[in-house]
Amino acid sequence: MLSSTPSAPSIPVRPNRTSNAPTVLSHAPPIPSNTPPIPSNAPPIPSNAPPAPSSAPPIPSHAPPIPSPAPSVSSTAPSVPSKSNAIGGTDIETLRKSSNVILRSLGQNINSVEDLSIPGVSPGVEDLTGLHGRIRLQKHDQDKGPEATKWSRGNWMDSSRKTIQGYEYLCHIGEAKEWLESCLGEPVPDVTHLEQALRDGVILAKLTKVFAPHLVKKIFVSPKLQYRHTDNINYFFQFLDQVDMPDLFTFVLTDLYDKKNVPKVIYCLHALSYILYSKGMAPPMGDLVGKLEFSESEIDDAQKGLDKAGITLPNFSAVNSHFDPSGPASHFSSESSTISHSPSKYRSSTSLPTSNSVEDLRSELRDNLIRSSFRNQYQALVEFQARSRGHLTRKNISQLKAFDREKIKNIIALQSFCRGYCQRKLTDSLRIKLLLEEPSIMSLQRLARGYLIKKRLRDVQGILKSSEKSLIYLQSVSRAKSFREKLVADRKLLQAAEPGIIELQALCRARLFKNRHSNIQSDVSVTGSDMSTFQSICRGYLSRRRLNYTRIGLDLAEPRIIAFQAYIKAEIVRYHLSVLLDTLDDKCQNLSDFQALCRGHLNRSRIQQRSDYYNNNLSKVIKLQSLVRTWLQNNSYRSFIHEKSPSLPVVKKFIHLLEDNNLDFAEEIQIESSRKLLTDEMRNNESLEQYIDKLDVKIALLVKNKISLDEVLSHRNKGFEPASSDPVDDKTGISALDKSGRQRLDLYQGLFFILQTQPEYFAKLFQHFQEIGIPERETKLLEQLVLEMFGHLQKSREVFHFLRLISRSAEISVARSSSVEDMLAHSSLWQGLLLALNLCTNERSYLRSVVAPTIEAISKQHTMDLESNPLIIYRTLINQEELSTGHRSSRNPNIPVEEAINDEETRRVFICNLQDIRQYAASLFQSIEDSLMKVPYSIRYIVKTITDLFAEANPGISQDSLLSIAGTLYYHLFLHNALYLPEQFEILEESIGPLQRKNISEVSKVLSQIFYGRPFGADNVYLQPLNEFVVKTAERSRMVIGSLIQNLTPIEEHFEISVSDDLISNQRPVLFIKAQSVIHIHAIMFANSGILFDGTSRDSLSNVITKLGPAPRNVEEIFNNAHSSTEFKLKLNPSYSRLVERDPEVEALYLETKRCLLYIIKVQEAEDMMHLLVQPVSAEDEELFSQLKKKTAMAPDTYYNGDTSFDFSNLTYRELKMACLEKILELERRQRISRQDGYQDLLNALAVDIRTKNNRRSERKKELETVNKTLMHLKRKEQYLKTQLKSYNDYIEQAMATLQTKNAKRKPVVPFSKQYFHMRDLEKHDKMPKFGSYKYSAAKLFTKGVLAELDSGFGDRQYDKVNFVFSSDRIGTFTIEANYGSIPMPGALTEVTLDQLLSQQYDNQRHFELFDGRAKFNTNLFLHLVFKKFYNDA
Repeated sequence: MLSSTPSAPSIPVRPNRTSNAPTVLSHAPPIPSNTPPIPSNAPPIPSNAPPAPSSAPPIPSHAPPIPSPAPSVSSTAPSVPSKSNAIGGTDIETLRKSSNVILRSLGQNINSVEDLSIPGVSPGVEDLTGLHGRIRLQKHDQDKGPEATKWSRGNWMDSSRKTIQGYEYLCHIGEAKEWLESCLGEPVPDVTHLEQALRDGVILAKLTKVFAPHLVKKIFVSPKLQYRHTDNINYFFQFLDQVDMPDLFTFVLTDLYDKKNVPKVIYCLHALSYILYSKGMAPPMGDLVGKLEFSESEIDDAQKGLDKAGITLPNFSAVNSHFDPSGPASHFSSESSTISHSPSKYRSSTSLPTSNSVEDLRSELRDNLIRSSFRNQYQALVEFQARSRGHLTRKNISQLKAFDREKIKNIIALQSFCRGYCQRKLTDSLRIKLLLEEPSIMSLQRLARGYLIKKRLRDVQGILKSSEKSLIYLQSVSRAKSFREKLVADRKLLQAAEPGIIELQALCRARLFKNRHSNIQSDVSVTGSDMSTFQSICRGYLSRRRLNYTRIGLDLAEPRIIAFQAYIKAEIVRYHLSVLLDTLDDKCQNLSDFQALCRGHLNRSRIQQRSDYYNNNLSKVIKLQSLVRTWLQNNSYRSFIHEKSPSLPVVKKFIHLLEDNNLDFAEEIQIESSRKLLTDEMRNNESLEQYIDKLDVKIALLVKNKISLDEVLSHRNKGFEPASSDPVDDKTGISALDKSGRQRLDLYQGLFFILQTQPEYFAKLFQHFQEIGIPERETKLLEQLVLEMFGHLQKSREVFHFLRLISRSAEISVARSSSVEDMLAHSSLWQGLLLALNLCTNERSYLRSVVAPTIEAISKQHTMDLESNPLIIYRTLINQEELSTGHRSSRNPNIPVEEAINDEETRRVFICNLQDIRQYAASLFQSIEDSLMKVPYSIRYIVKTITDLFAEANPGISQDSLLSIAGTLYYHLFLHNALYLPEQFEILEESIGPLQRKNISEVSKVLSQIFYGRPFGADNVYLQPLNEFVVKTAERSRMVIGSLIQNLTPIEEHFEISVSDDLISNQRPVLFIKAQSVIHIHAIMFANSGILFDGTSRDSLSNVITKLGPAPRNVEEIFNNAHSSTEFKLKLNPSYSRLVERDPEVEALYLETKRCLLYIIKVQEAEDMMHLLVQPVSAEDEELFSQLKKKTAMAPDTYYNGDTSFDFSNLTYRELKMACLEKILELERRQRISRQDGYQDLLNALAVDIRTKNNRRSERKKELETVNKTLMHLKRKEQYLKTQLKSYNDYIEQAMATLQTKNAKRKPVVPFSKQYFHMRDLEKHDKMPKFGSYKYSAAKLFTKGVLAELDSGFGDRQYDKVNFVFSSDRIGTFTIEANYGSIPMPGALTEVTLDQLLSQQYDNQRHFELFDGRAKFNTNLFLHLVFKKFYNDA
């Protein structure tokens, strides 16, 4: 049956990218006009009849050309119908149920056909000017109503503009998808999954195999992404090189495999489509921008992917312009209209069809002009074509109805014939294909048969293999038996027929030889000349072969042949030489003379030439010699500078630098003299202070013996305050102590002053504890004691001495460490003390301002994990997957790290973590740079001090290495604590979790490498991708550290404090410390006394510890009524510290000895000091010494040496040397130098003087100023102490006088008592003492306990007759007289003073004797009696 006639065929045209008008096809083939008419009685044509060939009549010539329909959008996109054929609700519902994601999304986002607004396809919708296919952002009318779809809700312009790049990118992927499907002939994943599908390179390898099969060996296919997939991508790279793809469009392996820049891959496919299309090998790529619909989530995901990767989308619309700048778009569009979409056609063709005649060119031009005129009438033309096709169809149907029904059978037969013909044609084509593929099919069949045979063979082999040994044994037995049987039979037969066989063999051999001979003769006769030629060729071949073998043999034996030839030549030469020598032997003398003349002439010529050359360049030679001598001298001086113990010859070479050293030695002597004066002045002040302390004791004892404080305080008119009102000081005051307690307290005050101001003791102790290792609990206790001893760093004085302690401890650690890492690895106590320094106000504020922003930012990310180990990340992802799904993960957790990093998700998380770590580290380092001017002085001082120590220990170290050391110290000693202990620095209010702490640790690793100045190594292999960032930032860190330690003010100038300030200050430093801490420090110092000092009298700490003895067991042994937690106020005593440790006299003698050695070394030479000193003096030495004195014009300088003077100018060299030896022996006796090292100390001292000559002058000047200034302050202090001493004495005298004169009005005496008669007798004889007199019997004194013992010559009954009279006529002096009845006892009259009585009490002497031991009194009760009677103390 026939169907309706189809419309005229049209070739799909690629739309022009620079115009929004569709291309009109003007050369559509006309409908044939020779179609037979249809009879009127023809039966109706069923609707399901197969199509027949087109037979429509031609379109009239005056009709406009029929435009081609709009190009196909996608194999999955719906075509938009015209108004005459609108989409109904059923069609929209079909779209919504489609299995294609794009169609389903399009159906869900529209309500009617009007919602489909696609530029270039939908009527009435215009493109964006200049960009064909770009959707213009316009709002539909239905968006304003309540039924607006979610596609148009909200802020339609912002959402469209925000996601327009993602939408375009998806459209370009859709274009690539359509093109790949057309080239491969098989479906590829949809648009949203195409990026992931391209990563394994399988699709690209298949594309390469379509166009270049020879490049693809084997396509690796695996469901899991592996590194072998890169081979597939490399096939595609080879194909790009073959088609000469420009570098502008190519991509690298990581762009696709690691998804770093997938848009570049899509861009490359667009460019490849153009190249292949231009070569006629592939169809063009369609333009689908604005013609595809995607869901909002798909567009958002694409846009987010582009934003996160930070990739700029390539300009896909300008692909053609890179290949054809003159007009790529028009050429691409017009040419593509003439090419079919069959990929096989393009692979077989080599060029595009072109117009070969002028008429064709005119026709094309005319068509283009007509198409241009109808661009604005596209819809009308489409409707016109539809109406024309409908008209033609109706006309054909009417003609067919007119056919005779009898001809229908013929038509049906014709159709059957046609179908048979088509079927046969199809069968023939299949047969031809099978014939073409017959070798492959036969090969496949052979492989299959071979496989089956091999399989059966393997089965048999398996069965045989299981019984292999038995079979082998059976086979061997069978073969042996059959062989033996056969052998026996054959042997018997041969033996029987042996004569006949021999004869037969002879006949056969003869026959064969005759036949062979006849054949050779016939061949020779036939091929006579040819045989000769053949024989010559054979001989030539054999000769060349033998020659080649000979050459190879010679090549192998070439070394031996050469050696043999050389031996032969040598023998020949020696033979000729011997002949020549024999000939010349007779003329030997003449030849010698001739040779001498020749040599002389040549030498004179060379010398003359050299002399002329030197004379011409004399100035240059002199300059060169000077440079060489300077270089040698500099090298010698450099080695002399860096050598710790130089030899005597080396020192002698540079001893001339001290020729002008007379003034230097004089200044040294002056300094030593000033030091002696300083020592004397200090001792004088110490004596005054000790005397004042005794007066303090006296006043305290007066208070202790219940003298009214009001009387004492009433005498403040001279500004003296004898007793402290501080309740803390009362507990340690003299009123609470006896003499031993007071002495112990004074020793403690001196001990803590020494420990504060002399850091070497604690530095040695820290180093000792580090070597032996102590428990952490004891370490913490010692740190607390040190901090308490320095007042918890609350005052600048304590901070000053604390920094000196850190500096000295670091100096010992540096001396025992090979590098800064070695020093920091062996953590010492002083490093732990730095944490307390960091927690001070200034340091804590600085460190908090530096690290707080970064730590707060990390702590707010509660779920962020900056793990840098890929294996841990991989296992964490597995755990998260199992927790979220509730099922066991399909991934294997027990894999090596190399496989874990290849996991896509693990790799993505690993890269993101490294990026975050780098961002946080950069932010933290920027904060450090911004806070450079806020760095506290203590941090800068410690960093610079330790850096300078490393510079001294390593003289040849570079500046960059020093800055790296300083950066290491800055991070490890300061920043490290703030990063790992943010709670102690009050950075965070709450404690952070372990995850945030681990994140901070990862960031700190990067920061530490930045300040260390070196990239990550094998210990942190997973952080090595950050090495570029670390190296770049390390350069900045060196600049920061350089600014940190440069131009640092000396510590004395910064704090405006010196070591001698406490010695010259009128106020002693005060320390508040707990009693238990005092005992702990005492115990530690006593237990480690052998480590801290050698026990000599010159060691101040040794004297104090020796006097203190072992530490007390409890606090009560030190302070009365005190507890372990009681805090005491100690006024530190500087008198126990020695400011000048060296003896000035010894130092002056040492300087004179060096002065003598200076001249001795200049005169004589020796290997070392011992040989120089014992070397005898010669006359030449005396002469040289005399010349030296004249040369230096040595004046009679006199240097101080105790009470003697020493004149150099009047001595001979022998006398000078003897005097030097005497001084050396005296220094050795005083243990200033030692003979064990050969007096190397003297030589080292001279070397130091040479090295530090200029610096020592400036230092000596400053030191002299400091000593003079200290002397001035000491004299002021001496004056102050004298004034204070006078005030004390005046105060005590006036207080005692006031107290005793207050008792002038005595109490009335009881009449007729013993005291009454005693006073009457005194008044009668006018002997009444000024301050009173009292009389007691011995019995009454015994009763009161005042009298303890009496001379044994008196019995108990005689005590009433023995009387004691106590009287006072002077202030503070008491007369004691003993009488027996009225008769004075011989020798029983004496005077005692109040000071003596108080001293007895202070010394804890309970009794004292009078009258040559005949009477013993109780000290305390006697004082009580005196104060009661003479001071009216009730």
